[in-house]
Amino acid sequence: MDKTLSTITGLLKHQDPMRRSGAALVLAELAPDSKDVVKALGEALPSAGQQLSAHILEALQAIGSPAAVPYVMPLLNSQDMAVRMRASAIVACGGSAVVPEIKKQFKESPRQQKLVFIDLLARIHTGETLQMLLSTLENFAKQHL
Repeated sequence: MDKTLSTITGLLKHQDPMRRSGAALVLAELAPDSKDVVKALGEALPSAGQQLSAHILEALQAIGSPAAVPYVMPLLNSQDMAVRMRASAIVACGGSAVVPEIKKQFKESPRQQKLVFIDLLARIHTGETLQMLLSTLENFAKQHL
């Protein structure tokens, strides 16, 4: 990581919330392909307020790295639908590697969480995800039709 990018990333830990938000916005625009940047954004996420979280998620989505998946997976349970959908888009960058975790959580998850998982599966274009979607649709039809 070059010095400028390192300085911008370092601002994510700054005491001033405006500087943290500014850093996340700049990183969203630059969308650097750097695991160190993804890590810094991901580590800033748990302590971020609503506005900063939105900027961090925007940056992670713009970067589109599978390295962001562990940081945003918990947000699939967020009460905020916009946060859940953005997290879903970011997790989808993990591709088929996230499918086993979705399978594990799917059966026991509440209805609203299943909808998020269905959206996520639809974003990952593999034979396995298509089979899961068709199976879910078949089960729904058996129960409700």
